[in-house]
Amino acid sequence: MIADGELLWSGGRNLARSIFCGAPGVPPWSDLSFDLEGAVAASAANQFEADWTAAGGEPAARAAVTADDGAVGRTQFLPSGPDQTEDTVRALLIDACSMHRSVCSR
Repeated sequence: MIADGELLWSGGRNLARSIFCGAPGVPPWSDLSFDLEGAVAASAANQFEADWTAAGGEPAARAAVTADDGAVGRTQFLPSGPDQTEDTVRALLIDACSMHRSVCSR
């Protein structure tokens, strides 16, 4: 969920009795959710607008949210999905594993 391009709330929110209460021999599920603000939320809002209009939705009446490209942070928005030509997350994970091996083997 993106609120006015400034706040992003994401993660798992499964709504089912089995998720909240578990089952015999199965503990309840622990969902992971998080919120972010700033440039990463603006990037997510702009990507949502692009996806929405590409799927045939009407463009929002508001202007695109501007992300502060000079902002320094620990997060980066990475779009993924069937409309992306490459699996960026997979490529980054493989690169990270490769970098870890080369750094740790020194």
